[in-house]
Amino acid sequence: MPDSANQPAATSVHRISSFLTKVATPAAAIYWLALYVGTHIPNPDMLIGAHVSDKVLHFGAYFGLYLVLAVRIRILREAWPTVRQTIILAAMTSLYSAFDEITQGIPIINRHPDIMDAVADCGGVVAAIFVVGIVDWSEKRIRAASPVEAGTDS
Repeated sequence: MPDSANQPAATSVHRISSFLTKVATPAAAIYWLALYVGTHIPNPDMLIGAHVSDKVLHFGAYFGLYLVLAVRIRILREAWPTVRQTIILAAMTSLYSAFDEITQGIPIINRHPDIMDAVADCGGVVAAIFVVGIVDWSEKRIRAASPVEAGTDS
């Protein structure tokens, strides 16, 4: 006989999972669009202030971009990115970083491309890869130690 006490919790988890599945791709797209807009606003110093390091902002923005894309994969595939997916995401975000810097050189945008910005972007991506790797490794260790996963639930 099934345990009806676990049914509401399972239904709640299913609803949350269903909601996350529906919003994962739009959330990633919105983040990426916001990143594009944010890096192409003329005179950004007026918005963020000159006291904030440009490189820290680039690092954080691309850390966030990689993280959002990796979490999207985690939600949709129920697993963190594989090595192949990690390489593809890293290449994609790094190439986008180069595109971002090149397009900042368009005169009407009134921004200045900087190779060091792209280096900071890639540093953010690499840091996010490490964070995702640690979280993935930790989840696998927790699952391996869990009696429920091992089928020894009493």
